[in-house]
Amino acid sequence: DPSRGTWSHSLITGFLLALAVVALFDNTAGVVVFFAWCLHVFTDRIGYAYAAIWFPFHRERVLGIRKIDTEGDMCNLAISVMAIMVIWVVIG
Repeated sequence: DPSRGTWSHSLITGFLLALAVVALFDNTAGVVVFFAWCLHVFTDRIGYAYAAIWFPFHRERVLGIRKIDTEGDMCNLAISVMAIMVIWVVIG
């Protein structure tokens, strides 16, 4: 997938998307979107996926540190639990 590790794995994209969500909804929704995006990038970085974290300012794609298989069942369960906890903390 050519987009894998470019705009879809950029913290800049997450920030811009969060700003759009704030404009459409409210600050809480924007914070949830930004943290969810960051969690997505973080989990791919500890796995095997490429990321260009500062895309479009810096386009170099860097391979993850290959510590976990982000497609595994336990990893996905842990990510889901962390995402629920982030949403709970932000909204609560």
